[in-house]
Amino acid sequence: MKSVRIFLAVLVIILAIYGMLTNSVEIIPYLIFILGSISLFRGISEIYLKRIPYAIIFIFTSCYIFFVLFQIIQ
Repeated sequence: MKSVRIFLAVLVIILAIYGMLTNSVEIIPYLIFILGSISLFRGISEIYLKRIPYAIIFIFTSCYIFFVLFQIIQ
């Protein structure tokens, strides 16, 4: 699970740098989706560690991020 989070974080950094260098705004929904995925994986890993309050916060945060993403896409 940790390797997935690291991979997604590196992917976000690479896409963000690419977007900044090319002034591309088409990449923003992909960044938001990956950030929501990172938050969701973090919430799942917090459940495994028995830290339920943190897990709930991360899962609600990821739900909100996905809601915003769907509003942007429409």
